[in-house]
Amino acid sequence: MTKKIILLFIFCTSFTIAKTQNQTIGVYTIFQYGDEYYLIHQTDTIWINSHVITIRFHDSISDSSKESFMDEYDLELKNQTIGNFNNYRIANTTNFINLCNTIYYDSRVDVFLFSLYFKLANNIPNDIDLSEQWYLDRLDVFEAWDLTVGSEDVIVAVIDDGLFLNHDDIGSDDEILENIFHNSGEDAWDYWFDPESGNNIDDDANDKIDDWKGWNFENYISIFPYYEQNNNVIPEFEWSFHGTAVSGIISAKRNNLMDVAGISGGDYNETKGGVKILPIKMFD
Repeated sequence: MTKKIILLFIFCTSFTIAKTQNQTIGVYTIFQYGDEYYLIHQTDTIWINSHVITIRFHDSISDSSKESFMDEYDLELKNQTIGNFNNYRIANTTNFINLCNTIYYDSRVDVFLFSLYFKLANNIPNDIDLSEQWYLDRLDVFEAWDLTVGSEDVIVAVIDDGLFLNHDDIGSDDEILENIFHNSGEDAWDYWFDPESGNNIDDDANDKIDDWKGWNFENYISIFPYYEQNNNVIPEFEWSFHGTAVSGIISAKRNNLMDVAGISGGDYNETKGGVKILPIKMFD
């Protein structure tokens, strides 16, 4: 199968942060990104129609009190259904979260229901820092995940300050799922995280010894100031984290209850890998 290779050389850029966060309505956990809301229920993520709510009043509530209820919350009655449920349309200018919380705890209300659509199922990952990833909404990534979560047949070369190979959200100590490219022409290292544990042979005859996981084109030797090439793409300094961060944005594992969700990071729960990061180290 043909592999696609994409070269990236990425610098830091400033963006405006969009609203992306978890909120609560009564006992329900609501995930908000942009102007859309999703009910988080066990392993399901269900789209909420934020323009409609359904209410059933206590039997003791009079018709006049129901009319007052509508005026108080600026609601429009759409229809009534079997079981005395009332479907109300919400004004466009209303703060959905605040309104629902107020109505949920209103003493006149017996049952409060959302208008739900199964637009997305299991499609918002469980990564703990997902709410900090404002760019997912800006780039319509949630919608893109309806189509694909990334393909292992795509290789993305990140030309930057290297990659921390032992970062658990990209690499893996057991290699059950690792979103780092492996050069099949080279023998695997004895230790997955140690570039020096290779066989010291140029197995694929490309003039690069043990280049199993990328290549370092500019390794600075401080004792004798000069640059040499080798297979160690791990940053020399702990603060040299830009290449790892960029790689994580692209292909950090999704659904692994850890850090962020890569745009094309696959699905850890289904043991599905994402695009493969080919680290190219060009500077420290």
